Amino acid sequence: MPFTVLVALSLPVAVTLASLAGCGGGGEQSTITGSPTTPGSTRGTISIRWPVRAETRLIPVASNSVKITITNGAGFSASQVIARPATSAAFENLPPGTLTVNAEAYPDASAGASPAQASGVQTITAVADEPFAINLTMDSTIDRLSLTRSAEAVTAGESATFAVTAQNAAGDLVLTGATTWQWSSSAADVATLAADGANATVSTLTAGTTDIRVTETESGKTATLGLTVSPAPSPSPSASPTPNPVITTPSGLQYQDIVIGTGRAPVLGKRVAVYYVGTFKDGTVFDSRQQAPPFIFTIGVGQVIKGWDEGVAGMKEGGKRKLFVPSELAYGATGSQGGTVPPNTPIDFEVELLEIEP
Repeated sequence: MPFTVLVALSLPVAVTLASLAGCGGGGEQSTITGSPTTPGSTRGTISIRWPVRAETRLIPVASNSVKITITNGAGFSASQVIARPATSAAFENLPPGTLTVNAEAYPDASAGASPAQASGVQTITAVADEPFAINLTMDSTIDRLSLTRSAEAVTAGESATFAVTAQNAAGDLVLTGATTWQWSSSAADVATLAADGANATVSTLTAGTTDIRVTETESGKTATLGLTVSPAPSPSPSASPTPNPVITTPSGLQYQDIVIGTGRAPVLGKRVAVYYVGTFKDGTVFDSRQQAPPFIFTIGVGQVIKGWDEGVAGMKEGGKRKLFVPSELAYGATGSQGGTVPPNTPIDFEVELLEIEP
């Protein structure tokens, strides 16, 4: 079964034949062969670079264009937009003297969607009839992260949602890639989390406190918010329901009904919509879908692991069930695609059957 666990950013620019140290400044200037088309002017080649911490990419993961502008103090201005995967631009008939080269990266291919996700600037001295080439390094425009939570305190067993956005120095939202976020819980024994890009669902286990931390990897910016988990209330002994028994099927699957549904039962070949949480035996969450949109699959045709096809087939709409799935009914000796679940690993799920296709 597929596991699904996807915001706002800025860049660096460079000119060839030169190497720039640092973000958005410094660098070497180098002459290149050939002559400007107009005597007394110069020609420049500007190449884009991204900081060393992500040197395998030339621009942020969510950027698709870079706008390069060259100006001087006398009112001269020239600009070009280069779209991914281009990384450099050549300018003809530039005036000699002090020139300022500015580069900004944008999410769209035409550099029209503000604000910029990355920027860089470099000042050079151009000499008449002597072409030059420079590397301009851009850096992320993200100045800070804003982290919010659905609740400051919850009861053990409840969940809370966290969401993060990135802003530049002016407070504008900066677009980021879904893969540039890293989440963590400081107390995994108190709460675990399932991340989905700029969002995370925190599942609480026991009373205590934990700090939820998120880092935007391209800018290096970090934000942290605490979550307080209070003890779950003890039910009155007279009101305590007798838990449903754990049932073992001939295949080796075990299940325990938490809530017995009152709606329809699944039929082979029909699609069903579910919410679920998948955990390892130590309680670590490896996958979760607990809010819209639900996970949808066709029952009994092999779209999910065998333990799901068998375990969900015996439920009714509105029901919630724990599935204790041995490895041979899960991902077996090969493990899951992508390595989320290692080989020969038994896993557990809590599944809520929301709806069955008419």
